Amino acid sequence: MNDIIDKNSKKSSIKRIDRYQNRVVKESIKYPLDYILVNPDEKKIDRGFVARSSRLKNTIMGVVLKNRIIKNRPKLSDFMRIYAEYKENDPGMSKEQFQAKMRQFYSGVHIDNDQDDEKYQQLAEKFHIIQKEMYNQQEELNDIITDMDQIADAAHKVDDKKKKKDRHETLS
Repeated sequence: MNDIIDKNSKKSSIKRIDRYQNRVVKESIKYPLDYILVNPDEKKIDRGFVARSSRLKNTIMGVVLKNRIIKNRPKLSDFMRIYAEYKENDPGMSKEQFQAKMRQFYSGVHIDNDQDDEKYQQLAEKFHIIQKEMYNQQEELNDIITDMDQIADAAHKVDDKKKKKDRHETLS
């Protein structure tokens, strides 16, 4: 009986709710908080209080979510690492070109993907050649597997004939 009382006591329920709230706040998933759980048996609460509390929670969670977005932005060290990689791969790229690329990437501006990119075309050609070669190799492998199956079938037939012949000689 004590277990049931402890399980349903007010303190343990509040602790579980607090732990759940803490876990939810630490996650990066957004949850709507336009409600407040009210147990009518405990106290009488007017609708104005519920509405004000709900607005307060939503306001605070809005600030928390904005802080998360700001915190998730790339740091200067990330930019420096990416810049070093770009410089290593393309030594001709200037600092201004890199900055323009990063601004365009993080600004959310629409990027025209329809323009011809020479490097992309070369890469696409290489992938096409590799795809053709892999297709040809797959066909050759299929032919080899078919030949191996035929050889195995022929070997089984010869083996069966030999076994029949041995049985026939044993019986005679």
